Amino acid sequence: MIMASIEMINTKETPATAIREKVKVTEIPAVGGRMFGDLYPHLGKGVQCVSPPFALYRSWEGDLMDMEVGFPIIGKGIDAGNAKTIKLPRSVLPRRCISVLTTDRRTATTACCSG
Repeated sequence: MIMASIEMINTKETPATAIREKVKVTEIPAVGGRMFGDLYPHLGKGVQCVSPPFALYRSWEGDLMDMEVGFPIIGKGIDAGNAKTIKLPRSVLPRRCISVLTTDRRTATTACCSG
């Protein structure tokens, strides 16, 4: 049996280390990968990631996307090269959970994701 549920969660303003660039829409996958790669060397130097990485699309003008990628953090941020410390805004996001119950109803597996 498969069951799904959706709930709304409120996030808090969160510090993050990020890189922001204007990117051609057709190049988002390649440039996004490079941007994350540029962040990795800075991590672990007094910065601790507290949740999965994010991609934030701030605006879209024609074939250009104002894109920011990064990691929510605790501790001192990074301001080196094109990596900056930012604050992710508070928001309300959907959280979707899917549960799979075995036919004998003895075990269940649940997976949730936000966004």
